Amino acid sequence: MKCVICGNENLDVLTKKLRYGNGIVNYCSKCDYGMLEAGFQDASEYYDKEYRKKYKDELTNDREEIPEEIYQMRCRYQKDRIHAIKNFFDKEKSFLEIGCSAGQFLNKIKDEFGHVAGIELSKQCAEYVRQHWNIPVYSEELSQIKWDGKQFDYIGFFQVLEHIEDPRQFLLNVHERLKDGGKVFIEIPNLNDPLRKLWKVDAYEQFYYHEAHLSYFSEKSIGMLLEDCGYKVERIDYIQDYNFLNHVYWYFNNGPQPDCIFGLNEPNIDFKKDGENIQEAGTEINKLLADTNRKYFEILSKYKLTSNLFIIASKI
Repeated sequence: MKCVICGNENLDVLTKKLRYGNGIVNYCSKCDYGMLEAGFQDASEYYDKEYRKKYKDELTNDREEIPEEIYQMRCRYQKDRIHAIKNFFDKEKSFLEIGCSAGQFLNKIKDEFGHVAGIELSKQCAEYVRQHWNIPVYSEELSQIKWDGKQFDYIGFFQVLEHIEDPRQFLLNVHERLKDGGKVFIEIPNLNDPLRKLWKVDAYEQFYYHEAHLSYFSEKSIGMLLEDCGYKVERIDYIQDYNFLNHVYWYFNNGPQPDCIFGLNEPNIDFKKDGENIQEAGTEINKLLADTNRKYFEILSKYKLTSNLFIIASKI
């Protein structure tokens, strides 16, 4: 195996254990980039039939999540993405989201652009988006779609690039679908995730790596790859999703919470309401937790130790 960014074959090993099972994640120190060889042959088949059976928001739920559940769980957590692109809202522009899932993002921004469309390999999710949000969705990989020269002003892919077996070719394919001067909006997990680099939680180290994530990007590696593929990076934002109490939970329990709901929301404890003084104390404590969480996010962003990177880059 060699680095897909620089071709380096002298690689180190980040881990030999994944969230479910074993696998070697190699590491290029020149690019600060991790990579895992795909354990599946057909990406379309894997994401249509297998992915949602293993990776879901409720860890204690053994059955596959249906599109309605995915949408209801995730639609409330789109504010960071919307905030990042809101200055580009334009009724004269077109927007394509690759990996649109159940439409939790596209449905919120569809009225901000002249035309929106999606790509989603899960046929269930793709059909859900078409029927419920009246948004056109392709169910093939980007390179397999017959575009007939069609291009977009903006293309977004959030928590997608790390799943791509050949991220370089993928970005080149995206480049072809962009109009001159068009922009990409990319959200990816950060190799310098705070539970790995700051808190150093042993169980999280294995939880972080899994079979569907084939690339592990840092600011350095994504910048190098985008430049090589004909993009100019305009901005990188450091975005944290899970809250301070979620990280404390991981630290003391050496494991995840049962689902993502508490961790993705602003910390708020439901204190027992059996007296006026209890209610008032609880209100003040929850304010303290909210203030602490905001400051915690600011610190993580300052030191580039957030869970995600959000990149805006233009076609050159």
